[in-house]
Amino acid sequence: MPVNPWLKEKLKGLHSPPTIEVIAELADPALLGRLRAIPGAIVGKGAFNMVRLTVPPGLVAQIGAMPGVTVHYNAPVGIRSPLRLPAPPSILDPLMGEFKLSSIVIPYSPQQMAASFGPRLGVGIVTFPFRMASQLFGLRSPLGAIKEPGIIIQPTGEVLSLLELPEDNVVQNVKVAVLDTGLTPLHPQLGPLKGFLTLGTFAGPVPFDGLGHGQFVVTEAFGGEAWTRFGLCKGAADVRGGNIGSWKVMNDLGFGDTFAIVQGIEAATKWGAKLINLSLGGELQGSVDDDPLCRVIKTIKDEVIVVCAAGNDG
Repeated sequence: MPVNPWLKEKLKGLHSPPTIEVIAELADPALLGRLRAIPGAIVGKGAFNMVRLTVPPGLVAQIGAMPGVTVHYNAPVGIRSPLRLPAPPSILDPLMGEFKLSSIVIPYSPQQMAASFGPRLGVGIVTFPFRMASQLFGLRSPLGAIKEPGIIIQPTGEVLSLLELPEDNVVQNVKVAVLDTGLTPLHPQLGPLKGFLTLGTFAGPVPFDGLGHGQFVVTEAFGGEAWTRFGLCKGAADVRGGNIGSWKVMNDLGFGDTFAIVQGIEAATKWGAKLINLSLGGELQGSVDDDPLCRVIKTIKDEVIVVCAAGNDG
Protein backbone atom coordinates (compact mmCIF):
# COMPACT_ATOMS: atom_id res chain seq x y z
CA MET A 1 0.00 0.00 0.00
CA PRO A 2 2.54 2.67 -1.10
CA VAL A 3 -0.22 5.31 -1.40
CA ASN A 4 -3.34 4.96 0.75
CA PRO A 5 -6.08 3.85 -1.73
CA TRP A 6 -8.45 6.48 -0.35
CA LEU A 7 -5.87 9.21 -1.02
CA LYS A 8 -5.15 7.86 -4.49
CA GLU A 9 -8.85 8.10 -5.35
CA LYS A 10 -9.18 11.62 -3.92
CA LEU A 11 -6.21 12.85 -5.96
CA LYS A 12 -7.98 11.90 -9.21
CA GLY A 13 -10.54 14.69 -8.80
CA LEU A 14 -8.14 17.28 -7.41
CA HIS A 15 -8.14 20.75 -8.97
CA SER A 16 -4.36 21.11 -8.54
CA PRO A 17 -3.68 23.25 -5.46
CA PRO A 18 0.02 24.20 -5.30
CA THR A 19 0.65 21.95 -2.27
CA ILE A 20 -1.15 19.55 0.08
CA GLU A 21 -0.21 18.10 3.46
CA VAL A 22 0.36 14.35 3.62
CA ILE A 23 1.66 11.91 6.22
CA ALA A 24 4.50 9.56 5.29
CA GLU A 25 4.55 6.32 7.29
CA LEU A 26 8.10 4.96 7.37
CA ALA A 27 9.08 1.32 7.79
CA ASP A 28 12.64 2.45 8.62
CA PRO A 29 13.72 5.74 10.28
CA ALA A 30 16.61 5.94 7.79
CA LEU A 31 14.06 6.76 5.07
CA LEU A 32 13.65 10.24 6.58
CA GLY A 33 16.92 11.35 4.99
CA ARG A 34 15.69 10.24 1.56
CA LEU A 35 12.48 12.23 2.01
CA ARG A 36 14.47 15.36 2.85
CA ALA A 37 16.43 14.94 -0.37
CA ILE A 38 13.32 15.12 -2.61
CA PRO A 39 13.13 18.54 -4.33
CA GLY A 40 9.83 20.28 -3.57
CA ALA A 41 9.04 18.24 -0.42
CA ILE A 42 8.97 20.13 2.90
CA VAL A 43 9.52 17.71 5.77
CA GLY A 44 7.79 18.63 9.03
CA LYS A 45 7.62 17.06 12.47
CA GLY A 46 7.44 13.35 13.22
CA ALA A 47 5.48 11.18 15.66
CA PHE A 48 5.67 7.39 16.04
CA ASN A 49 6.89 6.21 12.62
CA MET A 50 5.06 8.98 10.76
CA VAL A 51 6.18 12.37 9.47
CA ARG A 52 4.20 15.33 8.11
CA LEU A 53 5.06 16.48 4.58
CA THR A 54 3.98 19.47 2.50
CA VAL A 55 4.25 18.51 -1.18
CA PRO A 56 2.90 19.34 -4.62
CA PRO A 57 0.20 16.73 -5.42
CA GLY A 58 2.32 15.39 -8.28
CA LEU A 59 4.98 14.19 -5.81
CA VAL A 60 2.64 11.85 -3.91
CA ALA A 61 3.05 8.94 -6.34
CA GLN A 62 6.85 9.42 -6.39
CA ILE A 63 7.07 9.34 -2.59
CA GLY A 64 4.73 6.35 -2.44
CA ALA A 65 6.97 4.48 -4.89
CA MET A 66 9.83 4.54 -2.37
CA PRO A 67 10.21 1.10 -0.72
CA GLY A 68 9.11 1.20 2.91
CA VAL A 69 7.03 4.39 2.60
CA THR A 70 3.23 4.61 2.78
CA VAL A 71 1.54 7.95 2.08
CA HIS A 72 -1.67 9.06 3.83
CA TYR A 73 -3.53 12.37 3.78
CA ASN A 74 -3.31 14.82 6.67
CA ALA A 75 -7.09 15.03 6.68
CA PRO A 76 -9.24 17.40 8.73
CA VAL A 77 -10.95 16.12 11.87
CA GLY A 78 -13.45 17.80 14.13
CA ILE A 79 -15.93 17.61 16.96
CA ARG A 80 -19.53 18.45 17.50
CA SER A 81 -19.23 22.12 18.33
CA PRO A 82 -20.88 24.00 21.23
CA LEU A 83 -20.76 27.26 19.23
CA ARG A 84 -24.25 28.68 18.62
CA LEU A 85 -24.05 30.10 15.10
CA PRO A 86 -26.65 30.55 12.32
CA ALA A 87 -24.84 27.79 10.37
CA PRO A 88 -22.47 25.06 11.59
CA PRO A 89 -18.76 25.99 11.42
CA SER A 90 -17.03 24.65 8.30
CA ILE A 91 -13.69 24.74 6.49
CA LEU A 92 -12.84 24.10 2.84
CA ASP A 93 -10.38 21.25 2.31
CA PRO A 94 -8.59 20.86 -1.06
CA LEU A 95 -9.33 17.12 -1.28
CA MET A 96 -12.54 16.69 0.70
CA GLY A 97 -14.42 19.92 -0.06
CA GLU A 98 -16.52 21.42 2.73
CA PHE A 99 -15.83 19.86 6.12
CA LYS A 100 -18.65 20.81 8.48
CA LEU A 101 -19.30 20.51 12.21
CA SER A 102 -22.66 20.01 13.87
CA SER A 103 -23.60 21.43 17.26
CA ILE A 104 -24.13 20.22 20.82
CA VAL A 105 -25.02 21.92 24.10
CA ILE A 106 -22.64 21.48 27.03
CA PRO A 107 -23.07 22.28 30.74
CA TYR A 108 -20.39 25.00 30.71
CA SER A 109 -19.34 27.36 27.96
CA PRO A 110 -15.99 29.18 28.33
CA GLN A 111 -17.90 32.36 29.22
CA GLN A 112 -19.94 30.58 31.88
CA MET A 113 -16.93 28.90 33.48
CA ALA A 114 -15.69 32.22 34.87
CA ALA A 115 -19.07 32.89 36.50
CA SER A 116 -20.64 29.47 36.74
CA PHE A 117 -22.25 30.07 40.11
CA GLY A 118 -22.44 33.87 40.30
CA PRO A 119 -25.41 34.47 37.95
CA ARG A 120 -27.46 31.81 39.70
CA LEU A 121 -26.84 33.48 43.03
CA GLY A 122 -27.19 36.97 41.58
CA VAL A 123 -23.86 38.00 43.08
CA GLY A 124 -21.06 37.80 40.51
CA ILE A 125 -18.38 38.90 42.95
CA VAL A 126 -18.80 35.76 45.09
CA THR A 127 -18.42 33.37 42.14
CA PHE A 128 -14.94 32.10 42.94
CA PRO A 129 -15.39 31.91 46.75
CA PHE A 130 -18.63 29.98 46.26
CA ARG A 131 -17.00 27.58 43.84
CA MET A 132 -14.18 26.91 46.28
CA ALA A 133 -16.67 26.51 49.13
CA SER A 134 -18.69 24.03 47.08
CA GLN A 135 -15.56 21.93 46.59
CA LEU A 136 -14.35 22.12 50.17
CA PHE A 137 -17.60 22.03 52.13
CA GLY A 138 -20.11 20.44 49.78
CA LEU A 139 -22.34 23.53 49.32
CA ARG A 140 -25.02 23.27 46.62
CA SER A 141 -26.64 25.83 44.35
CA PRO A 142 -30.12 26.72 45.66
CA LEU A 143 -31.77 27.12 42.26
CA GLY A 144 -31.10 23.71 40.71
CA ALA A 145 -31.03 22.82 37.02
CA ILE A 146 -31.88 25.16 34.17
CA LYS A 147 -34.09 23.45 31.59
CA GLU A 148 -33.71 24.18 27.88
CA PRO A 149 -35.99 23.11 24.99
CA GLY A 150 -34.86 19.97 23.19
CA ILE A 151 -32.46 18.87 25.93
CA ILE A 152 -32.94 15.64 27.83
CA ILE A 153 -31.34 15.78 31.28
CA GLN A 154 -30.13 12.37 32.48
CA PRO A 155 -29.42 12.43 36.24
CA THR A 156 -25.86 11.49 37.18
CA GLY A 157 -26.98 8.64 39.44
CA GLU A 158 -29.04 7.12 36.62
CA VAL A 159 -26.10 7.30 34.21
CA LEU A 160 -23.79 5.58 36.68
CA SER A 161 -26.43 2.90 37.19
CA LEU A 162 -26.87 2.33 33.43
CA LEU A 163 -23.10 1.98 33.05
CA GLU A 164 -23.07 -0.34 36.06
CA LEU A 165 -20.51 1.86 37.80
CA PRO A 166 -20.19 2.28 41.57
CA GLU A 167 -21.28 5.61 43.04
CA ASP A 168 -17.85 6.03 44.62
CA ASN A 169 -15.72 5.26 41.55
CA VAL A 170 -12.39 6.83 42.52
CA VAL A 171 -9.28 6.15 40.42
CA GLN A 172 -5.96 7.29 41.91
CA ASN A 173 -3.16 5.30 40.31
CA VAL A 174 -3.96 5.19 36.59
CA LYS A 175 -3.09 8.00 34.16
CA VAL A 176 -5.86 8.99 31.74
CA ALA A 177 -5.63 11.41 28.81
CA VAL A 178 -8.11 13.39 26.72
CA LEU A 179 -7.20 14.63 23.23
CA ASP A 180 -9.60 17.43 22.36
CA THR A 181 -9.84 21.25 22.37
CA GLY A 182 -7.78 21.56 25.54
CA LEU A 183 -8.53 22.11 29.20
CA THR A 184 -8.76 25.13 31.50
CA PRO A 185 -8.04 24.02 35.08
CA LEU A 186 -10.33 26.63 36.71
CA HIS A 187 -13.51 24.55 36.80
CA PRO A 188 -15.89 23.46 39.58
CA GLN A 189 -15.38 19.75 38.81
CA LEU A 190 -11.57 20.02 38.82
CA GLY A 191 -10.99 20.75 42.50
CA PRO A 192 -7.93 20.34 44.76
CA LEU A 193 -8.16 16.53 44.89
CA LYS A 194 -7.37 16.35 41.16
CA GLY A 195 -3.83 17.50 41.84
CA PHE A 196 -1.61 18.96 39.15
CA LEU A 197 -3.12 18.53 35.67
CA THR A 198 -0.75 17.78 32.77
CA LEU A 199 -1.47 20.00 29.76
CA GLY A 200 0.00 20.09 26.24
CA THR A 201 -0.90 21.45 22.82
CA PHE A 202 -0.49 20.61 19.14
CA ALA A 203 -3.14 23.12 18.02
CA GLY A 204 -2.01 26.58 18.97
CA PRO A 205 0.38 28.25 21.39
CA VAL A 206 -1.47 27.49 24.65
CA PRO A 207 -3.19 24.30 25.88
CA PHE A 208 -6.31 26.02 27.25
CA ASP A 209 -9.84 25.33 26.00
CA GLY A 210 -11.43 28.34 24.31
CA LEU A 211 -14.44 26.34 23.08
CA GLY A 212 -15.60 24.20 26.00
CA HIS A 213 -15.76 20.75 24.38
CA GLY A 214 -12.49 19.40 25.80
CA GLN A 215 -13.49 20.71 29.20
CA PHE A 216 -16.85 18.94 28.91
CA VAL A 217 -15.28 15.62 27.92
CA VAL A 218 -12.80 15.68 30.81
CA THR A 219 -15.42 16.50 33.41
CA GLU A 220 -18.12 14.10 32.21
CA ALA A 221 -15.58 11.28 32.17
CA PHE A 222 -13.30 12.11 35.09
CA GLY A 223 -14.71 15.16 36.92
CA GLY A 224 -15.68 15.44 40.55
CA GLU A 225 -19.15 16.39 41.74
CA ALA A 226 -20.47 19.95 41.14
CA TRP A 227 -23.60 21.84 40.17
CA THR A 228 -23.99 23.00 36.57
CA ARG A 229 -26.88 24.66 34.76
CA PHE A 230 -28.21 21.12 34.20
CA GLY A 231 -28.12 20.27 37.89
CA LEU A 232 -25.67 18.05 39.76
CA CYS A 233 -23.00 16.54 37.48
CA LYS A 234 -20.40 13.93 38.29
CA GLY A 235 -17.88 12.14 36.09
CA ALA A 236 -18.07 8.42 35.43
CA ALA A 237 -14.81 8.01 37.35
CA ASP A 238 -13.33 10.47 39.83
CA VAL A 239 -9.68 10.47 38.72
CA ARG A 240 -7.38 12.03 41.34
CA GLY A 241 -3.79 12.71 42.25
CA GLY A 242 -2.47 14.42 39.11
CA ASN A 243 -3.45 11.55 36.82
CA ILE A 244 -5.42 13.59 34.23
CA GLY A 245 -3.63 14.72 31.07
CA SER A 246 -5.08 16.92 28.34
CA TRP A 247 -3.57 17.56 24.91
CA LYS A 248 -5.11 20.24 22.70
CA VAL A 249 -5.29 18.71 19.20
CA MET A 250 -8.14 20.88 17.85
CA ASN A 251 -8.48 24.64 17.73
CA ASP A 252 -11.06 26.84 19.43
CA LEU A 253 -13.51 26.42 16.55
CA GLY A 254 -13.38 22.61 16.87
CA PHE A 255 -11.17 21.77 13.86
CA GLY A 256 -7.93 19.82 13.81
CA ASP A 257 -5.98 17.47 11.56
CA THR A 258 -4.93 13.84 11.56
CA PHE A 259 -1.26 14.44 12.30
CA ALA A 260 -1.95 16.61 15.37
CA ILE A 261 -3.91 13.67 16.81
CA VAL A 262 -1.02 11.29 16.04
CA GLN A 263 1.26 13.70 17.93
CA GLY A 264 -1.20 13.83 20.82
CA ILE A 265 -1.43 10.03 21.05
CA GLU A 266 2.36 9.79 21.11
CA ALA A 267 2.67 12.47 23.82
CA ALA A 268 0.00 10.81 25.97
CA THR A 269 1.60 7.36 25.72
CA LYS A 270 5.05 8.76 26.57
CA TRP A 271 3.46 10.47 29.60
CA GLY A 272 2.22 7.05 30.71
CA ALA A 273 -1.49 7.17 29.90
CA LYS A 274 -3.26 3.82 30.13
CA LEU A 275 -6.51 5.25 28.74
CA ILE A 276 -6.83 7.82 25.93
CA ASN A 277 -10.13 9.43 24.91
CA LEU A 278 -10.77 10.67 21.34
CA SER A 279 -14.18 12.36 21.12
CA LEU A 280 -13.61 13.52 17.55
CA GLY A 281 -13.92 12.25 14.01
CA GLY A 282 -13.38 12.66 10.30
CA GLU A 283 -13.77 10.68 7.11
CA LEU A 284 -12.18 7.23 7.34
CA GLN A 285 -9.23 6.96 4.94
CA GLY A 286 -10.18 3.68 3.31
CA SER A 287 -10.58 0.68 5.60
CA VAL A 288 -9.55 0.39 9.24
CA ASP A 289 -6.41 -1.33 7.94
CA ASP A 290 -5.56 1.69 5.75
CA ASP A 291 -6.52 4.65 7.95
CA PRO A 292 -3.45 6.27 9.60
CA LEU A 293 -5.12 6.84 12.98
CA CYS A 294 -6.31 3.25 13.09
CA ARG A 295 -2.78 2.10 12.25
CA VAL A 296 -1.32 4.13 15.13
CA ILE A 297 -3.93 2.83 17.57
CA LYS A 298 -3.14 -0.77 16.56
CA THR A 299 0.50 -0.25 17.59
CA ILE A 300 -0.47 0.67 21.18
CA LYS A 301 -3.64 -1.39 21.70
CA ASP A 302 -1.94 -3.96 23.94
CA GLU A 303 -0.67 -1.25 26.31
CA VAL A 304 -3.34 1.49 26.17
CA ILE A 305 -7.14 1.49 25.99
CA VAL A 306 -8.18 4.01 23.31
CA VAL A 307 -11.82 5.14 23.51
CA CYS A 308 -13.02 6.62 20.21
CA ALA A 309 -16.22 8.45 19.33
CA ALA A 310 -18.64 6.38 17.27
CA GLY A 311 -20.99 9.22 16.28
CA ASN A 312 -18.76 11.27 13.97
CA ASP A 313 -17.59 10.20 10.51
CA GLY A 314 -14.76 7.72 10.85
